[in-house]
Amino acid sequence: MKLAAFFRERADGYYERILTLPEALDEERLRLAEQIEELKSSNAQMREVVAIERERRELPTSSEAAKVYWEKLMRDAALRGADPEHHLTPYPSGGEEVSNTARLNFLSLVFCLMVGTAALPHVLMRYYTTPSVREARTSVFWSLLFILALYLTAPAYAAFAKYEIYSTLIGSSIAQLPVWVSAWGKIGLVSIEDVNGDGILQLVELALNPDVILLATPEIAGLPYVISGLVAAGALAAALSTADGLLLTIASALSHDVYYKVYRPEATTQWRLVVSKTLLLVVAVLAATVASQKPAAILSMVAWAFSLAGAAFFSGIDSWRFSGKGPMRRAR
Repeated sequence: MKLAAFFRERADGYYERILTLPEALDEERLRLAEQIEELKSSNAQMREVVAIERERRELPTSSEAAKVYWEKLMRDAALRGADPEHHLTPYPSGGEEVSNTARLNFLSLVFCLMVGTAALPHVLMRYYTTPSVREARTSVFWSLLFILALYLTAPAYAAFAKYEIYSTLIGSSIAQLPVWVSAWGKIGLVSIEDVNGDGILQLVELALNPDVILLATPEIAGLPYVISGLVAAGALAAALSTADGLLLTIASALSHDVYYKVYRPEATTQWRLVVSKTLLLVVAVLAATVASQKPAAILSMVAWAFSLAGAAFFSGIDSWRFSGKGPMRRAR
């Protein structure tokens, strides 16, 4: 059986489960329980039992959640069962019209990232803390230079990882895969399924979590695993730095522009400080609550955030700066 046909049949199986809910959920739960008991009675390897137990724990508890869960698995299986495009094909799709739409979306994303970066409020706050206009311009130059380096190297980073995986993993023996595959597979970021049982890894049998491209690339390139820890620490530090800047900006805007300017102009400085700290805590809790729900993929959320920043702040900043009211204009 061809691998593509196997995944297409798997997608059809998920579709049938969705149509037969909620009975299919009970049957799947019973099937996994019987499989676990069978493996334990046959003295199977512990990793097989652990894998099935993990699958049973991840099984949804309601029909609505099961529908969402199986729809995602169905889309993944259908995608892996589709006819593959050449890895050098630009904007791969099912036709010229879809390819043109993908190209337009990519260019739109680049434009949104450009104007959104120029108008990020937590970055603009840093510029206004400099003691002079000259140092502010220097700060802008260096920050945009490092942002440019980040945006240019991120695609190259992914391309190098893709080349390494295509050249060293695909077509090699599953029993002799590099150590990083099993290391990251233990935490669920790398998944290998030998569908046809030939012991040779093929492309559709490999599933990589997008996060592993960032974290595991140092190990893929042969560097010590400590480098992956440094990369993760750097990403966490950047996330915390961005988060605290945004929280301060949101709390300051609400406390000063809304509470003080609109609602209570006679408020004292001490009371305004109390309101600002309280709003900071409230905004942080709300942001953590929304983030814990994982409403969308990180790329789409970043694109929305940068698009809103570019649409709301970019044009307003330029008009304010060159109207003679901005601090840099006045300093001249």
